[in-house]
Amino acid sequence: MMDVSGNALVALYFACDNPEKDGQVIVFDEKIVSAYNPYANAIADTYRITQNSKTDMDTYRYHIYKQEYFSSLEYPNWENIKNQDDSHNMELLKQPIVVDVGSLNQRQINQSGKFILFPNEFYKDSKGKEYISNQLIKVRKDSKFIKAIISIPKEEKNRILEQLELVGITKDFLFPDNTEIVCNSIKQTIRNEMYYPSNKKIGTRIS
Repeated sequence: MMDVSGNALVALYFACDNPEKDGQVIVFDEKIVSAYNPYANAIADTYRITQNSKTDMDTYRYHIYKQEYFSSLEYPNWENIKNQDDSHNMELLKQPIVVDVGSLNQRQINQSGKFILFPNEFYKDSKGKEYISNQLIKVRKDSKFIKAIISIPKEEKNRILEQLELVGITKDFLFPDNTEIVCNSIKQTIRNEMYYPSNKKIGTRIS
């Protein structure tokens, strides 16, 4: 699982985090599903169902379809999904999926936090029998899952961060539960007001 943001400005802030290197904003071409989605649950549950070892597809399929999150009680639309071709369902379990788990804390709300679940690799042996391994898939930057990659030159990062601050995208806003970050931000704001009273930054946010 990897955390990502649904807010382009937040993603841009994190891409500017390291001043020594060029950054990247990676845009994923994928719809966001809820934490109740059966495919999201199946991908998250794979390690338990396979006991984190190589498993043949027939066994995997048998255990997956028995889970409660594939029932009409847990997921009302599943009755229609089950009528689809089984190979279609299995293909969906081979792809990364972006999940919205709801609002867990203020940090996640401010960061517009979402999560990407990465499924295990599927492969076939020399006889054509399909298995699921205990290794997660690797997503290359030329994958169809990635819609665009926006490069951020390191020379532009400070200027971008200053502009983001004007619209309230600051470190203390993105990490409101980190007391040290918030206190340091307040101290810096006070110093700026003491030593540069005519150079106040419009829109500086103090949480």
